[in-house]
Amino acid sequence: MLAKMLGFVLATVPAFAVLVLFVRHWGGLTPPRFQGELQGVNLATPAFMLLEFSLLAIGFLPWIAPPLRTAWRERRWILVTGALGAIVLAAIPATTLDIAAGRFSGFWSLIAKAPVIAGHTSLLMIVAAPIGAVLLTALLLGLSPRSRAVFGVALLAFAAALTATFYCWQRYHEPLLLVVLPMLCALQRERPTRASWWQLLFPLILAGILAAITVGGLRSDPVAPDALPAPSHFAPGDSFLPAPAGQ
Repeated sequence: MLAKMLGFVLATVPAFAVLVLFVRHWGGLTPPRFQGELQGVNLATPAFMLLEFSLLAIGFLPWIAPPLRTAWRERRWILVTGALGAIVLAAIPATTLDIAAGRFSGFWSLIAKAPVIAGHTSLLMIVAAPIGAVLLTALLLGLSPRSRAVFGVALLAFAAALTATFYCWQRYHEPLLLVVLPMLCALQRERPTRASWWQLLFPLILAGILAAITVGGLRSDPVAPDALPAPSHFAPGDSFLPAPAGQ
């Protein structure tokens, strides 16, 4: 066991070596272009990631349904606890569209159309984040203990790292979630042995939704960087954009 663990640790050495080179080249963990712009914390990130998970899960519902039924039957209290925790994560920080607070673009445009509670909390976030937590918890419970630990720690670390970033943007979270979701479904101990034609419609529906969002974003008028208001953690008059080349 110890020898295997040592082998895993040694396998990470090249990645850490590359990271050290980037840190020395950048003067920190963030490229110079973004070092000032990304400083800060965005506490809306965990709830927003759960909302994203709930929406992206549409494409994998046939594979999520079996572990969800089993978890609800055998470990319902864990699902309820996860849902309550997600409600807390969605209720404490502000979860409304706010460009100056780093909450805009992507699914934030959808959130902006939902009712707001006390000018602070999006009703859509309060509803979708617990759904995402329940679906994610059910998928984790359907894994082997080892796989559950690997995915659980990886997702917690990812959420913590992105929470320590000013901007809460879909583009930062969605790539990993789109990779993790099918992996979680494929590793379930209880899963369909072969996908039927109607099950394959769900990924196609999700692909169509994401394609429509992409086309809509490409057709919309881009906002010039200097037209955005400075992030809220910058003093009035301070520039959060890099100086032009040569200055």
